[in-house]
Amino acid sequence: MPPDGLFLMPTAGQVGPEGPAVATALEIQGAAGIYAATWQDLHVRADHVVEDKRAFTARFTFTTKLHPAPVTAQCNMVSGAGKKALALMLADGLGLLDAREYVEALCQGVMAKHTAGEPVIALDTVGEPPPLAYLLRPLIVARHPVLIYGDGGTGKSTTACWLALLAQHGLAHAGVAANGVGGNVLYHDYEATAEDVGRTMTRLWRGMGQAGRPGVLYRRGSQALAHEADQLRLLVLDNAIQWIVVDSAVGALQADMNSPTDVGLFFGALRTLSVGVLILAHTQKGGEHKTPLGSGQWWNQAREVYEVAAAPGAGNSLTVALYHRKANYRRKLPPWGLRFDFGEKEDDDTSNIVVGRTDVTIVPELAEKLTHKDRIAGVLKRGKATVADIALVLGLSEDVVRPTLHRYPAMFGQDSSTRPPKWFLFAPPEAPNEPF
Repeated sequence: MPPDGLFLMPTAGQVGPEGPAVATALEIQGAAGIYAATWQDLHVRADHVVEDKRAFTARFTFTTKLHPAPVTAQCNMVSGAGKKALALMLADGLGLLDAREYVEALCQGVMAKHTAGEPVIALDTVGEPPPLAYLLRPLIVARHPVLIYGDGGTGKSTTACWLALLAQHGLAHAGVAANGVGGNVLYHDYEATAEDVGRTMTRLWRGMGQAGRPGVLYRRGSQALAHEADQLRLLVLDNAIQWIVVDSAVGALQADMNSPTDVGLFFGALRTLSVGVLILAHTQKGGEHKTPLGSGQWWNQAREVYEVAAAPGAGNSLTVALYHRKANYRRKLPPWGLRFDFGEKEDDDTSNIVVGRTDVTIVPELAEKLTHKDRIAGVLKRGKATVADIALVLGLSEDVVRPTLHRYPAMFGQDSSTRPPKWFLFAPPEAPNEPF
């Protein structure tokens, strides 16, 4: 037996005190550049894996029960000298004797796992597909990138902070419901400070009648997200993060917003995180219809896209409209309205922020962005009306209103007992949340 505190590695082909030889027993787990393995009492994690023409490097972190303090080293896994140095470090740092076979098996296993990439899955073996999952029903689908874009000052960050609180604590508020369990959310911020975001979240938290502090995780972004993907994967793993808010796209990309290649690399990095992401973005300048700033790949790569617009409300309040512009796996929602009440005084940055649901169709500045169908539905929510009445309220011609009413018989009905006939709304135009 080795001296107390030392861990003796078996030589090639031998059976160790608790199992077979390293080469046959060391199983590498993980994916996307983060791998782990346990051999007897020795646990290791490999991350920051980089392969190029001259080297295949990884950062290894080792722990044992006798030595719980992590021992970390960078190693070129194709260099004999590098592997020898790693084995010597394990002997000095953890008291492992003759760790050469272990280091060789570890390096070969990590390189093989990393090179193999994601496994192929036979879809007919995975069972019945589950229903579409939501992080925040009905606005945010789970495990996918969602993009919210709009002009500055339209409440994007405030809305994102509110959504982050609901997801963190599993709450339901103002018509949006989390899963009731909650889970860690990371606010990855390129525009403000921890104090700024913390202040907004605290005001929102207390505006929902909650005590204490919000509890959402915060990280100040300074480098391009694609360059920090390894570190973010570790944060996701170590903190059990279920959702990330990226505020905003320009800071996270730090490259050409109009380059499909650069934007593609950004979304590729997001995909390695294996969690849902909310991306806040600005708009293109000019043009009749506003789109996300930069390449069309921002639109194409996001699985869901919302445009946000805002109008000042009564007192110190802001009415925010979310227009569901794209949905890959379900029907688009009708416009979603929120009212943020910031307190009585305009210069008060400490009072509670109260959030409530509101009807976008009754706010003229926001109703202008709606389809004719949604604008007509907004009028009929208030009661029956003739074609002429609807046209007058909306400033449309009767030749536009009449065919729109007839085009949606499941939404609009006609009361022929009156002259002229009056139209009514069968039900609020809430699109179903299930996939097509």
